[in-house]
Amino acid sequence: MRKAIVCLALVMILVLSSFGMVANASQPDRTYTYEENNPVPSTNAYQVKLIVDETVMGTTRLNNPRDIFVDNNDFTYILDSGNCRVLILDQNYHCVKELVEFTYNGETHTLAEGAEGLFFREANQRLYIADTENNRILVTDLEGNISKIYEKPVD
Repeated sequence: MRKAIVCLALVMILVLSSFGMVANASQPDRTYTYEENNPVPSTNAYQVKLIVDETVMGTTRLNNPRDIFVDNNDFTYILDSGNCRVLILDQNYHCVKELVEFTYNGETHTLAEGAEGLFFREANQRLYIADTENNRILVTDLEGNISKIYEKPVD
């Protein structure tokens, strides 16, 4: 009889706790403002709609992404500094291009692990990549063909 009561109690705890988890999961995260270091609940600033990870992108996991740019056509450019690459995602966040090697005058160039900045100029369809550890800025098209390298100034 004692075993039956203990089992029934465990089942009740599990059932009741699962109801609590469902109710809690359906509520959005809370947003707070701070007045003199005291949190004051406020309306939510945003609500998460989608989490984009390597599964959604269809590529390997990001490693220290340092910069991101979204153009007027909703293409997303990610500087994945730890993997020394630039990812180009379409409007559905699927990876359509991964730039790892760049070509300039017949030579192959790669990004250093410490690359820090990325900008896309739509007028000329060029990426500007701050390859910080190599002390340069690469100007490249979307195929990885470098049109200009800005080296660190001497003076």
